[in-house]
Amino acid sequence: MGMGGLSMMEDTNKVDLAALSVVSQAARVGEWDLFKLVMDRGGDPNRSESDGSTPLHHAAANSDGAILKHLLTLQPNIKARDDADRTAAAHAAQAGLLENLRQLKQAGADLNDNIIVNAAIRKLDKEFIVHLIDSVKKPLDENWSQAMPELEKIVWPGNTTGGMIPYGMGMPGMMTDQSPSKSLSEEELANIRAIATLLLQNGLTSAKLKTAADIANLTKEKLEDGREGVDSTLTEEDAVEQSM
Repeated sequence: MGMGGLSMMEDTNKVDLAALSVVSQAARVGEWDLFKLVMDRGGDPNRSESDGSTPLHHAAANSDGAILKHLLTLQPNIKARDDADRTAAAHAAQAGLLENLRQLKQAGADLNDNIIVNAAIRKLDKEFIVHLIDSVKKPLDENWSQAMPELEKIVWPGNTTGGMIPYGMGMPGMMTDQSPSKSLSEEELANIRAIATLLLQNGLTSAKLKTAADIANLTKEKLEDGREGVDSTLTEEDAVEQSM
């Protein structure tokens, strides 16, 4: 499934359009004809916005690839990062636009970037993850260190319940809900297993996903069994707390 499909996380690529110049607005949300009109009227393709971004960053997040294609012919600084440390390629990844990423890579962009890797993981985009792995040197470097933990967080969101429970030497602590997500479909879980297997084959693990057996257990049935176990434990802890 491509990056325009499953999107498990909140949009991380939102932008305040009102804070952008007209040329960056057109680059981000306009169609080619509008962008060309702005350029013909003196729009600066190298303008730096207040957040450190440029029209290239915004064109990378626009599904109309013609705008990005045109800007790349002007030989912009493809390595430029905005104030959030994102390159144009990172904007494209967070927008889920694989074709734009391919354009940027062909123009010399480095896709071995932790922001790009984690965006692909959050969107459960196996095709793009394969593309990233195939395009970088092995073994995978520190840019991939959070890939499996990011995948784990999709399965086990780890929301705090807000309760207080005793732990260790009687010291109170925040109780964390480690039950798996209830919203994952069989299709999503199959995709997660495929991605986790790919990451494991490349030497990547996380606290709960260390072996092929761990990955095989990412089914609705197994996760439901685990959820019931956690719910039972929390109920017992609540009873102990109330009796104190």
